[in-house]
Amino acid sequence: MTTTAASLLSPAAPVRPVLWANAVFCAGSAVFMLAASGWLSTELDLARPVVLAVGAALAAYAPLVAWFANHRPLRRAHVMLVFQGDLAWCLGAVVLIAIPDLLTNTARLWLAIISIPVLDFTVLQWVRRDSLA
Repeated sequence: MTTTAASLLSPAAPVRPVLWANAVFCAGSAVFMLAASGWLSTELDLARPVVLAVGAALAAYAPLVAWFANHRPLRRAHVMLVFQGDLAWCLGAVVLIAIPDLLTNTARLWLAIISIPVLDFTVLQWVRRDSLA
């Protein structure tokens, strides 16, 4: 493991920047999904209300994560709540990708790509869950 990877996965590194990055990624994803819902629904062959619902859910989740990240003192319960939400996203993505004929290949690829940062946040939040500085 390189020094950079070791420092990223260090339990002593603070979790607050991970929460902020998570909130920013969620907000950006929400804005994109809501603004481009028509295009996304066509490209991914999903009903537009599905794309809008996921975008709206992310739009609600992002400020909550930001509020947790900004809260002083940072509470472990908040970190664990975000961890659980991100873990649920990752597990749900695996299930949706694995079900035959549920999604097009393009939609599977899209879901896998947007789930990679979520998986990163999930791992980092778990590793750093006790570093609340």
